Amino acid sequence: MREKVFLKTGHLNWLNQLFFDASLNMLSKYEKNQEIRLLDIGCGNGEYVKMFLKKFPKSNAVCVEGMDSHMKITKNNLSRYSKRVKYVTNSFEGINKWPKIGKFDVVAAFNVFHFISQEDLLKLVKGVYKLLNKKGVFIPKQITQIEEGFEEYYSSGSNLYYESQKTKDKKILEYEREYLKLIKSGEKFGFKTNHIRHTEANLLRAFSKAGFKNVETTIKLYNHLMIMGIK
Repeated sequence: MREKVFLKTGHLNWLNQLFFDASLNMLSKYEKNQEIRLLDIGCGNGEYVKMFLKKFPKSNAVCVEGMDSHMKITKNNLSRYSKRVKYVTNSFEGINKWPKIGKFDVVAAFNVFHFISQEDLLKLVKGVYKLLNKKGVFIPKQITQIEEGFEEYYSSGSNLYYESQKTKDKKILEYEREYLKLIKSGEKFGFKTNHIRHTEANLLRAFSKAGFKNVETTIKLYNHLMIMGIK
């Protein structure tokens, strides 16, 4: 099963797939044919956006990513949805300097917070709060501490998160190479700190300080968790 998930989703592992599915299930308050607006911060290869647009066929999305090379892969992955997606290439912590992108019903952020400092984390969460419509939902998934082998993965390029899977898919390999470049030269792309070990308590505190209500940890699995806050 894990092999099938990996091959199907590209730069995802079975754990991310689980959280993607869970995130979509948390949006049960929305009807299938509602016009919902999604912001995906750190959209990666766009796989979550693709799943969202399939689930809500009248929805649209804005993808934010820190590297042009990543965005090219995202655009390719979402080519069939091009009329329903807009793209912004910018650093995550610079949310207040992003171009005007309007308001959103849902904001997602998968594995983004560990790129930024505690100070910038609060700025990002506050920025998301301002971008949400009333009763809008922020659902980020985050790694709360460095897992065994995590640092080695980024320093050596070995694929510890794919259950030792090997692939010859050029698109996936290109994404991996570019991701490693991003990690190794984070300062160049506006990241002040790489792999900050934000605790669950710090994440929940940032949400509360930003003004979110009904803040809770919805899933916790291994060193990964998902938090949900409502404006």
